[in-house]
Amino acid sequence: MFFNYKLISFSMHFAQRSPLLRLLINIPLN
Repeated sequence: MFFNYKLISFSMHFAQRSPLLRLLINIPLN
């Protein structure tokens, strides 16, 4: 659970910089 939270916050941090990375992150979340 804690690891999942860290992963999400880490992903959000990079998603603000990279739209392409945001796309790659959104695929598994959906």
